[in-house]
Amino acid sequence: SSEQSEMDNSSSHGSVTMHADSTTHDWQSLSNLTESTEQSAPINFDMSNRAILPRGIEKIRPHIELIDNVPLLVSLFTDCTPTAIREMLIIMQEYREIVCIMGSSENCDNAGIFMQADASVSVEPLYPQVCQKKDVYYKPSNCLGPVDISRELNSMACSLSVKREDPIMFYHVIMEARHFVATLWSSVQFWLCCCVCLSLMQVLATVCMLPGLLTTGQVLWFSCVAVPLISVALLAKPVDQEVMKRPQGKIQAVVNWDGTIFIMWCYGTKFLPTIVIVLASYIGILTSHCEERCAMLGNCTCAFFYNPVVLTDSVSMGGWEENEWTLLTSRLIISFIVLLHFVIISAGFVHRESLIRRKSPLINLYWLA
Repeated sequence: SSEQSEMDNSSSHGSVTMHADSTTHDWQSLSNLTESTEQSAPINFDMSNRAILPRGIEKIRPHIELIDNVPLLVSLFTDCTPTAIREMLIIMQEYREIVCIMGSSENCDNAGIFMQADASVSVEPLYPQVCQKKDVYYKPSNCLGPVDISRELNSMACSLSVKREDPIMFYHVIMEARHFVATLWSSVQFWLCCCVCLSLMQVLATVCMLPGLLTTGQVLWFSCVAVPLISVALLAKPVDQEVMKRPQGKIQAVVNWDGTIFIMWCYGTKFLPTIVIVLASYIGILTSHCEERCAMLGNCTCAFFYNPVVLTDSVSMGGWEENEWTLLTSRLIISFIVLLHFVIISAGFVHRESLIRRKSPLINLYWLA
């Protein structure tokens, strides 16, 4: 009949017959499906939210800019030539991704890819076995063979070169690397904050018209001996396996002001009390000695509470002499207070991701010593 002929005509053109009560969503789903897939027969379920991967390295950038960032999340793309792979690494690095590459150490085309990546690992491949009764190649006993030289040259840009017989677990290597980077960054932050704290204390002491808070030798001792020793001791923290569960951030090429303010607030709450306590202690020590000195001399007054000024008929003389016992003693006391505060603050840098009451810093024996 007419209905049968209509169905035959629709099937001959490759279309799909829908009932009268079909919704617009069903039509859209089948339309999207037939337009974006190469299958001749439609699938009767919704695939409108599926991920779409571009074809060809030249379509990666337009896809990321116009559609989504799926190519940055999926390590899979076509046209896997050395040039295309290196271009894909450049694209990922443009979007602040940290790229690690693992490849064959015997392929000379991988040398440029190893140099482009942020971290590279070369692996010795399985050589083709031409004859079952003979080795693939003979290693010279007194020198490097051509294959060994080629492997060394291709792996020059790699952070790690692995042979087939090396018993290595890449999971533990990555865990050690993340742990080392985290502890190194924590140590550098502590060292930098301590140096900034020392500089601020010296500047504020000058602004308050105080005598020099610390001598040049004391500042050098803090900057070159005490603080570096504490910072190096922070590197000896045992490996924390929880580091593999933390997401790794991207390379920050743009200053984030919200993050900067948050970081300044966090470090300020740690080091600002030290600055306030040290300056208050220094002023208190000098004030007490100034009052005692003026009580002994008689014709003396304390300018700004801590600076002794001797009053005479012709001229007023005052101030602390550089080698005076009062200054020497007060600077030694201030040095002890500063060192004590730095040691106490460093306890919070042993386990940056956990509270002190949950993870004790005493497990770091080098820091404890």
